[in-house]
Amino acid sequence: MPDLYFECHSGISGDMTLGALVALGADLEAIRQHLATLPIAGFRLRLEAVKQHGIAGARVIVEIDEDHDHHRHWSDVREIIENGRLPERAKTRALAAYERLARAEAKVHGVDVHHIHFHEVGALDAIIDVAGSMVALDLLGAERVGCSAINVGHGTIRCGHGEYPVPAPATAELLRGVPCYQDELGGELVTPTGAAIITTVAESFGPMPAFAADRVGYGSGTREHAHRPNYLRVSLGRFIDAAGALMPRGLDHERLRLLTAEIDDQPGELFTALFERLFEAGARDVNLVPIQMKKNRPGVSLQVLATASAAPGLAEIILRESSSFGVKMTEADRYCLPRRFEDIETRYGPVRVKIAEWNGKFVKAKPEFDCCARLARARGVSAREVLLHVQERIAVRFGAGEESAP
Repeated sequence: MPDLYFECHSGISGDMTLGALVALGADLEAIRQHLATLPIAGFRLRLEAVKQHGIAGARVIVEIDEDHDHHRHWSDVREIIENGRLPERAKTRALAAYERLARAEAKVHGVDVHHIHFHEVGALDAIIDVAGSMVALDLLGAERVGCSAINVGHGTIRCGHGEYPVPAPATAELLRGVPCYQDELGGELVTPTGAAIITTVAESFGPMPAFAADRVGYGSGTREHAHRPNYLRVSLGRFIDAAGALMPRGLDHERLRLLTAEIDDQPGELFTALFERLFEAGARDVNLVPIQMKKNRPGVSLQVLATASAAPGLAEIILRESSSFGVKMTEADRYCLPRRFEDIETRYGPVRVKIAEWNGKFVKAKPEFDCCARLARARGVSAREVLLHVQERIAVRFGAGEESAP
């Protein structure tokens, strides 16, 4: 499966994203067919070839038959997306992007997320841009997505509530934790829909790592700049690791942030509360590693794994809820075996089993211990007895031995 890298030197919007992905080879007719399943009518997608400063690009224009309501509640948009027959991953991503938008608007306006009433981002063309971009990503089969630092523009814009500095308040909230910058290009370069799309799909932000591009697509914005083409450039290819070898294929991959803090003066009870707060705020993993600190004191290294968007909030929790005076943050690539869950029948009852596969081959399986312990208590036997029996059932179900990874 290919990888994608977004270059947002002229910002990013929903229509620029859709245009760039179509220019990369996403089938516009297939996108049309998927979007036609949404419970909305009166729109068409038109592909327009564009040339700016000598560079050819694409613009996908959403044509609306008549005036549609630009104002929709978050629940209305969610219902539209949920009721469409989009590819599952595209639907999940589209819902996640709009939920990000809703939560950003809720925080900016100080209201409950369920009371959010979208204005421009609730318009039909915005919904089509977001859903269409997620369908296009699915059609391209992108495995990992990276993104450059984002040019947000400068100046002010006029919104329904008055005049605000660029980026708009909801856009600024969406871009928390994402590297952004301003240069000579004025105006609003990043729209809320563009920010919601890229923060939903991108695993990492920053300078382009080693990347072998096979194709490059340019998605055009509606404005024209005097000295620079108004394009979002997206490259399709493969990320390459530091040693120059291609990243392993077939593994689930995430570009995450690793937060660490060294602690030697905190009671153990406080770590329980700290762990709870960190997991509630979106931490993927939280660990304590014994270390030796200054003056030969024993201590622990708190290690928290999280997405780029969740990392700033987690750092705040560590500084507030622990005795540490500082937090270190680094990028971390996590590779995992694809896994699924299956219920296996045993003489004690059904047991939930986690099954790992790689490139279509069985690698290993592990029963959920909580399920085994619950059955052991119900049947009056030891958890060890249930666990051994389940492992025998796994051997029968998948073969006597685990296969080595390809």
